[in-house]
Amino acid sequence: MVGLRRLIAGSAGTLLVGMFAGFVLASAVGVFIQDSGLFGASGESPIARAYMLGLLQRDPNSIVGIRPNQSIAQRAAELQGADTSRTTASIQPLSLTYIGGAGVGSYSVHIYAVGLRTAQGVDQFFPLALTVSGGKVVRSE
Repeated sequence: MVGLRRLIAGSAGTLLVGMFAGFVLASAVGVFIQDSGLFGASGESPIARAYMLGLLQRDPNSIVGIRPNQSIAQRAAELQGADTSRTTASIQPLSLTYIGGAGVGSYSVHIYAVGLRTAQGVDQFFPLALTVSGGKVVRSE
């Protein structure tokens, strides 16, 4: 009787460990396939990610190379706006979550959810969509 109990306990333990390992492996493979762009999924663009990080850090110099060329007046206004927002705004970025994206031809759209904390301590989320074409972020809304 003790031998049968030990056999059942050992089998149940082996089954549970196998199920857990299979779940972890299947999850890792699923994430890899989604991010690699196989089967039509486009995955997150490194250009879109770099743009979002520069935007949240309020550093226009870090995203100048991944935006279309701007006139000197547009660039000066952008730098002035970034300096003003850096000193006057007390909005704190909390999180950046890639929701998903799709591409057609040379265009791709990537959607993010950005978590912020306002000066009053209120946490908010807002969506931001980036359009990438030719290695540049051509639109954000």
